[in-house]
Amino acid sequence: MKDSLIAFKGGFTAFIEGLRWYRRHPFYALLVALPLVVAIVFVVTLLGLFIEHREGLMASLLFDQPAFGWKLFLWWALYISSSLAAVFFVFFTGPIVADLLSTPIYELVSARIERDFCTQQPREIRFWASVRLLREEFKKALAILGLSAIVIPVPILNFLVPPFLIACDMYDYSMARRGFSFRQRVSFVLQDVWAVLGFALWFTIPFLQFLIMPLAVAGGTILASRKLEKLDLGSYPLT
Repeated sequence: MKDSLIAFKGGFTAFIEGLRWYRRHPFYALLVALPLVVAIVFVVTLLGLFIEHREGLMASLLFDQPAFGWKLFLWWALYISSSLAAVFFVFFTGPIVADLLSTPIYELVSARIERDFCTQQPREIRFWASVRLLREEFKKALAILGLSAIVIPVPILNFLVPPFLIACDMYDYSMARRGFSFRQRVSFVLQDVWAVLGFALWFTIPFLQFLIMPLAVAGGTILASRKLEKLDLGSYPLT
C-alpha cells in the first residue's frame, strides 16, 4: 500500500515537474499552447451554436411543455439534464479534438523532453513498421471513444474515467515512439496504474482540462520515461 501511495504521489507531482521543464524551455510551452487556442475556439463555437439553437433542439428532443403538474416537473428535469449533458459533451470533446489535431506537436515536445529524462533513446522505427503501428493507434482511439461513450451516462464514472483516459493518452507518447502494440501499452499502464491515477487527478478539475492538457505532455512523458528506464526498455524497438 505504501508503494502505491508513493507511486500515486509521483504521478501527481510529475505534472509539476513538467511545468518546471516548460519554464526552462519557454519555446515548447508556446508550441503546446497552439492546440489550446484551437480547442478554445472549438468549444466557444459549439457553445454558441447550442445557445443559439437550444430551444429548437430541446423541442425536437422533449415532449411539449405541460402547463402544470408532475409532467411539468419531469419536463424541467429533462430540460436541465439534457442541457447539462450537452455542455458536458462540448467540454469533453474539446480536449479530444485538440489532442487529435495536436498529436504532431505533442510528439515533437515529448521527444524533446525524453532527451532530458531518459538516457536510453528509442531506435528509429522503419517505415513499414510505422505503418503497422497505425493499426495500434486505431485500436487505442476505439478503446478511448468506446469507454467514453459507455461511461458518459453513468454518474460518478463519467467524472472519473475520462480523466484517467486522458492521462493514459498523455502517458502513451513514449510507448508509441518505441513501437509498443496496443496490448503492450495497456499492460505497461497497468504496471504503473497508481502513478497514472495520480497524474489523472489533474484532469478532474472542472473546465480546466483545456489549460492542463497541453501542459500535461511533459508530465506524462516524464512518468513514462522513468518507468521505461526502470524496466530497461528505453531503447525498445518494434519486434
